[in-house]
Amino acid sequence: MHNALWAYRTTMRTPTNATPAELVYGTEVVLPLHVLKPAL
Repeated sequence: MHNALWAYRTTMRTPTNATPAELVYGTEVVLPLHVLKPAL
């Protein structure tokens, strides 16, 4: 269930041009993996 909620909250919505999480927190949500291992 946790993964399904994460996917829903971080998926861009066309009418608002933002994710639900961006609307709530006012910033882009970063996956924990990106915080621990930045792209090379």
